[in-house]
Amino acid sequence: MPTLAELQRAFARGIDGDPSEAGHWIVDDGIDPAARLGIYRNNADAIVAQYLHAAFPAVARLGGAGYLESLAPKYRRQHPSRSGNLHDLGAAFAGFLQELLVTTPYTFMADVARLEWAYQEALVEAEAAVFPREAFAVLPEDAHPRLCFAFAPSVRYVRSAYPVSALWEANRRAESDGATVDLAAGGEQVLMDRAAGGVRLRALGAGEGAMVEAILAGQSLAAVLAAVETVDAACDPVAFLYELIESGRIDRFRLD
Repeated sequence: MPTLAELQRAFARGIDGDPSEAGHWIVDDGIDPAARLGIYRNNADAIVAQYLHAAFPAVARLGGAGYLESLAPKYRRQHPSRSGNLHDLGAAFAGFLQELLVTTPYTFMADVARLEWAYQEALVEAEAAVFPREAFAVLPEDAHPRLCFAFAPSVRYVRSAYPVSALWEANRRAESDGATVDLAAGGEQVLMDRAAGGVRLRALGAGEGAMVEAILAGQSLAAVLAAVETVDAACDPVAFLYELIESGRIDRFRLD
């Protein structure tokens, strides 16, 4: 008699399409064991498809009727849930789409999925801390180059070669008009976070994007400023830094 863990592993393999092992332990009560496993398999695929529709509505609309249903079985097998929270199931979906579409003209859909997943993550992240203004104000000037800033938990950054936020806005709601978006319109760098009114997006210029990437990499203020200067001399990094602090997107700092 197998252990419970062995039965669970056999059952998992059974709903993934190999009923040979689990079938020995399934009572044939008028329904073939493989058919019984098939019921669970279909239900599991349907749950994943429903989840993908909820988490990635723009991808669903861009792909057309039945698109996510066709992907759900393969996605479930390649990226089975490792969490008791169904929300976490979407973490690998953008990468899954990237691999699937890499040789097609539809790679933009993977970037839309990245933006949609950033939205889903921002919705459930912890609240931002209160930026320590008093401690910041009394720092000696010679310490400024060593400052390392950190973004609030809900902040997400997406960089794309496509107009990804326009694609998302045109397709994410059922009542959206599905307006045509010119894929050749240029790429975007987008900062996303949760605020009092919901999730907000901030389109970034080249210098701002370089600054965000440097902060995310944990670089010091001196390195952040140097990164901005190399890509966009017209960018005002000090003004942008204060905007990030005032908006609550940066909520802490440390000295390197």
